[in-house]
Amino acid sequence: MNRSACRRGFTLVESMIAATILGAAIVGTMGPLLASTHQTQAMWENSTSLALARELLEEVAAMPYLDPDGTQRAGPRANQTTRQQYTSIGDYNGYKDTTNALASMEGTTLNIGAESTYTRGISVQYMTSVSGSSSVSGDYALVTVTVTTPSGTSVTLSRMVTRQKMEF
Repeated sequence: MNRSACRRGFTLVESMIAATILGAAIVGTMGPLLASTHQTQAMWENSTSLALARELLEEVAAMPYLDPDGTQRAGPRANQTTRQQYTSIGDYNGYKDTTNALASMEGTTLNIGAESTYTRGISVQYMTSVSGSSSVSGDYALVTVTVTTPSGTSVTLSRMVTRQKMEF
């Protein structure tokens, strides 16, 4: 009988070579897949922190510039222990919280799928002019919201707010 007709499978050497090639291919594809997973996670954290920063910045910008009694504050009063009690932009100066959901002033939350906790902070700097330096009071306020992701990167958004009255 012919020797090639009896041969039915792979030899041990051929199997070892195939396994080595397959292993190298798997290792070669795992690096880019792992990098893609890390990049997707970083993009998710950045977009989540941006949404959390925007939500808080819009809340602050929607508040009156002055307290109801006409004063300008650089932080909350002692009896204002929650955001629901804040009455003006200045009350938010120094505010900090941790969250994993968008939260309204009324306390309702919208889960955004964040499994980790994000830290948010607000600073309000008053200025006498748009390009002026910080002041105790002024007609302009620079509101800055900083959100720190679970991995430690930060997103910062700022908005200039003014107390100038619109005349019609």
